Amino acid sequence: MNLTEAYIEKLAVNANAFKAGKKLSLSSKWVEYHKSERAIWGAIKGSGKNPYHVSIDLQDLAYKCSCPSRQHPCKHSIAILLLHCQESASFTQSTEPPEIAEWLDKRHAKTTAADTPKVLTEKEIEKRAADKAKRVASRFDSINKGIQELDQWLKDLVRLGLLELPSKDYAFFENFAAKMVDAKAPGLGARIRSLNELNYSVQDGWQEDAFEIIGQLYLLIKSFQQQPKDQETPYLQTLKSLIGWNINKKELLVNPDSLKVTDQWLVLGSFVEEMDELTAYRTWVQGIKTGHRGYLLDFETKFSTGPPPLLIDGASLEAELIFYPGNQPYRAFVNTQKPIEEKTVPAKHFCKNWDDHHKLTVTRLSENPWINNQFYLIKNVRFVKTGNDWIACDENKKFQHIQRSVYQHSSDKILTMMLLANHTPVGLSFVQYNDGILPLGIFHNQKYTCL
Repeated sequence: MNLTEAYIEKLAVNANAFKAGKKLSLSSKWVEYHKSERAIWGAIKGSGKNPYHVSIDLQDLAYKCSCPSRQHPCKHSIAILLLHCQESASFTQSTEPPEIAEWLDKRHAKTTAADTPKVLTEKEIEKRAADKAKRVASRFDSINKGIQELDQWLKDLVRLGLLELPSKDYAFFENFAAKMVDAKAPGLGARIRSLNELNYSVQDGWQEDAFEIIGQLYLLIKSFQQQPKDQETPYLQTLKSLIGWNINKKELLVNPDSLKVTDQWLVLGSFVEEMDELTAYRTWVQGIKTGHRGYLLDFETKFSTGPPPLLIDGASLEAELIFYPGNQPYRAFVNTQKPIEEKTVPAKHFCKNWDDHHKLTVTRLSENPWINNQFYLIKNVRFVKTGNDWIACDENKKFQHIQRSVYQHSSDKILTMMLLANHTPVGLSFVQYNDGILPLGIFHNQKYTCL
């Protein structure tokens, strides 16, 4: 794994951690440092009597240090990475000490065990296929019964009138959402729960949102009912995913028909959403050569051992992404990766202006009316303040509103955009939502900067 200084800087938890690591990256600070085919390790003088021992797994980037710091990676890990980046030839090629070899072996054994499928006999394969067919048929039956009940519930809701919604208590929606979970359709349950999240205390605004939720729900269940189930078409796979029929990553890894895209990817940005007992990690990546777009979604619960492995905002990497099936493959996960020098995205992958963006949005919605968390790239926009709001304006003086939350809770983002743009048009990456766009980063002078 060839790590650049720019990439190592992005690994640091903050600017101070990188600065501290850089100070310690001089060879004179180290008692010793070594390398093997899969790791680097060394000992550095600390504040105590004994030196701190640092180990880095280069095959699947991981850090281990005997210092008491809670930062991950700590300044010593940053330091030895920078030292290796600057003076790789000075590292002594050595045999891994037993404790480091054991640490590496355990890490890689877990990965290998998880990735290596069990060799089955012909009878075992037939039995598994038969058992899977039974489970699939049973789940279809359960979902269909739940959808029939939901169909009637939605019709009753509309028949009584949307103005009755504010009088419904929390349990009204929560109880029916739980029924959808019991029917093995948690995606439908989540959409019903979103009716509980509307602000019914305001006079206007919630009606349009409620109508959209109900309309999309009805369209989804009718599309699922009418879609033939005897063949796994991309459209059926999209509907199943929306209903909550998720596919295990292991299945996609061994499936020869899975869409696997190897490319140079630019990490446009990420967003962490804290929910009741769940944390969602969202990351958007753009393929530089192929033009493929990727949306990575991971979750952490109170039972998780820690947050999922995350990509670094603004980093460039060469990676294989495996996409979940659907008529617009978008959500994916990273199979293999290695950092590369900073890259930018070719102009052909950008919308020319907001009219061009509108046409692309309409095309995507016509293929999948339920799409969300979609990112776009647009060239030549300026940031303008109008009243209390900010807009992104193109050369034709057409614009999109920037989400108020961006500058209400993080005014530095707007200030950063203005300083980077320096009153000139810039390229913009952003996520499209109903209430405006969420900027992810800026392309300026052939360089990408995350916000």
